[in-house]
Amino acid sequence: DTIMAVAGAIILYVQNGKMFGIVVIIVVLYTIIVIGFRGSYEKWNRNQMEDNAQLTSYLVESLNGMQTVKVFNAERKANGETENRFVKL
Repeated sequence: DTIMAVAGAIILYVQNGKMFGIVVIIVVLYTIIVIGFRGSYEKWNRNQMEDNAQLTSYLVESLNGMQTVKVFNAERKANGETENRFVKL
């Protein structure tokens, strides 16, 4: 990939120096933006993964304990809790 990018940059520079300069500026700005938001994105992504893991574990527990839920006639409560957890995501 790197070789292709360098070859493309050389060809672009030979064809049109202004266009090459514009592309370089855009790539630099893009890199600055990505580096600037990397920390907050990683934090958001970690929170999403934790929420998904909690929902998955709750669903597994609910399905494994469905007989117990039915015995205690707590189906509405279990369904409501599941719906609330889905909405939270």
